[in-house]
Amino acid sequence: MMSENLFSITSELVGILDLTEWEDTNILMISIGGKKRALPVYWKILTHKGASNLIEQQAVMPPVFQLLKKSQIILIADREFQSIFRSHWLKKYQKHNVYFALRQKKSTMIKRGSKSCKLSELTANTGEAKLLLNQKITKTK
Repeated sequence: MMSENLFSITSELVGILDLTEWEDTNILMISIGGKKRALPVYWKILTHKGASNLIEQQAVMPPVFQLLKKSQIILIADREFQSIFRSHWLKKYQKHNVYFALRQKKSTMIKRGSKSCKLSELTANTGEAKLLLNQKITKTK
């Protein structure tokens, strides 16, 4: 089987939520990543151009979560998919071993202890990325 050659079957998988524009077609998909490759496992052809909405995203995720229910899934997504509503919706899947890391815009406000700050206020060196775990997003601009 091709997927067995590309990916080690493990109990922890990285799911990648992505929107791809191919000619005049938008494809919302979830792929499983591993060994510098990604294998699409579920997708939806959108009938419009531009960004997908929460309802469309909610339609593609549960079938993948069901298919891979024996694995722990860490779902990653780019800034296009950041929203407080999406985070709240995804959080309910944590009891089913689905976790998520959503890239945030630099204008996103988070609460650190008793103070709120913009992500842009956190310092990072060139070429460095910061992973902030279990952050409370207070608002976005």
